[in-house]
Amino acid sequence: MQRRPPAIFIADSLGLDFLNSVATPVDTPIDWLDSGDGFVEWLAQAKLVPADALDGFEGARDGG
Repeated sequence: MQRRPPAIFIADSLGLDFLNSVATPVDTPIDWLDSGDGFVEWLAQAKLVPADALDGFEGARDGG
């Protein structure tokens, strides 16, 4: 899996940050919600779900 930079939270509203999950921080567009892994990582960075709860999604991330 390609490592991406940390998600950008600039809207002062997690709902708006969720809707605006695509950005170009350097020269390549990044969509932080482009996969199950990306979604779980975004949830962790937004601190919306406890880390131990996210660990339970490990198998689901890969579709298995």
